Amino acid sequence: MYGALITVSRESEPDFSVIMPIQPGEYEAAQRLRTLGDLRKWLEERADDDEVAASIWAALQQEVGSLSNHYPVDIRLEKP
Repeated sequence: MYGALITVSRESEPDFSVIMPIQPGEYEAAQRLRTLGDLRKWLEERADDDEVAASIWAALQQEVGSLSNHYPVDIRLEKP
């Protein structure tokens, strides 16, 4: 299991950050996530089968739902 620190910087509010577990088989796919739209799609695809992904997707929608899909995200992947 890997861990990913996902941060979305916001100008007028504190940054939104969340730690997400990443399965070893998803490491390369997670490395390709560059924008908020990429992250939203990736989480939404996993939300039906993964409670953690569903929870993170819901928090993302609540916290940064108004930001464009082209907005950049910072994802730092680390092995435990």
